[in-house]
Amino acid sequence: MLSFPLRKLAKSFEVDTIKGVFPYRFPNGENFTYVGTKPSYDFYNSKDISLEEYKLLNPNDWDLKLETLRYLESDVRSLYEVIMKFAESVYELEKLNITDSLTIASLAFNAFKANYLKGNTYLSKIRSDLHNEIRSAYYGGRVEVYKPHGMLNPMPTGNGVLTGEKDLNKLFGIVKANIVCPDDLYCPILPYRTKKGGLICPTGSWTDWYFSEELKMAVSYGYTVEVVKAVVFDKNDGLFDDYVNKYYNIKSHETGPKRATAKSMLVSLYGRMGLRPTFDVTRLVTTDVAEGIMKNYDVTDSYILNEDKKLEILRYSTIPSEDKAKVNNNLIIRLEL
Repeated sequence: MLSFPLRKLAKSFEVDTIKGVFPYRFPNGENFTYVGTKPSYDFYNSKDISLEEYKLLNPNDWDLKLETLRYLESDVRSLYEVIMKFAESVYELEKLNITDSLTIASLAFNAFKANYLKGNTYLSKIRSDLHNEIRSAYYGGRVEVYKPHGMLNPMPTGNGVLTGEKDLNKLFGIVKANIVCPDDLYCPILPYRTKKGGLICPTGSWTDWYFSEELKMAVSYGYTVEVVKAVVFDKNDGLFDDYVNKYYNIKSHETGPKRATAKSMLVSLYGRMGLRPTFDVTRLVTTDVAEGIMKNYDVTDSYILNEDKKLEILRYSTIPSEDKAKVNNNLIIRLEL
């Protein structure tokens, strides 16, 4: 949930137990019972301990087994203290229990849903074909060189509607467009995903999906944009303002656990919106249930576990297959297993 090295976490959360140092390259299959002078500095990670700090270590009576146990104990204690301080900070800020979330992104999303969505706001469910087109405009990628205020801009919300409007300035939403980038543009801004999955910002011409406001900015830099089609949304001002401003202010003015917590929460929410809605699951099911799954879902692997008891193991996508639905001409039912 906290994706930083333990040494850095311990420092950020100002815990009592700091991660120890250990000569990771020293142990091997033949020296587990080693007792003697301390290992050479070359066996240590120079990022963990400087040469001057190394010289202060006790040079004699160095016991590998004892030092290993000390090191592991300091790791466990340090991690425990970090988790406790993080949990206390989250509860103080959001009245949420961190054990109800599996990742920092899900924790940030749960906090947003619980405490920042206004009125009777709900999260729309978009049909999969339209969802896939919208997802095509979600690139991620090069963000480190831009000011971190994107979430304070108006956001597309509500139920998307396909439109034939060709005037980019009248659109707010996701747009499929023919793009031409000037060859002499010093720093192209529109990303493009290659066939191999790489992300580049090229010159030249291509067709792809983008957020309308990105395209409007691109035009101001000399791009030519021809709208092919678009999905328009309601414009929502201030959707993330309260969340972003709260955690930005904490990060800017607090220290210790609160600042460390705010930093993680601040950078984790928006990326959660790009989470893939489909993933493979593996289930032990009866043959009858397996047949239903195979009719409606894309099965990537199957194995008959017991023919007599009619048990099978299936691995399949959690999203029903639209192609199979058309072939079968039947209603897709989500199986509760």
